Amino acid sequence: MANYGVAEAKAKFSELIDRAQQGETIVILRHGKPVIRFTPEPAAEEQQNTAPKVPGKVDVAALRKGLVKQRKGALSAVEAVRRMRNEQRF
Repeated sequence: MANYGVAEAKAKFSELIDRAQQGETIVILRHGKPVIRFTPEPAAEEQQNTAPKVPGKVDVAALRKGLVKQRKGALSAVEAVRRMRNEQRF
């Protein structure tokens, strides 16, 4: 894993992308603190898997493609917002 400040990363942006594509993790620091992490995109065959990688997390790309089905008995987004509004949770 390599760390770069914002200015240096800006100057070497294309090189850092190439290194990330080759499998290296690149971390961009702002004021000495990590703010961005470059990692390679999964291979095309890995992208075919529509199951969420982290339990409880939804794969947004799969949602956009319409590949993720709503769990039986789960609330729709509209109904969830209505209930939250009625409970004054936001």
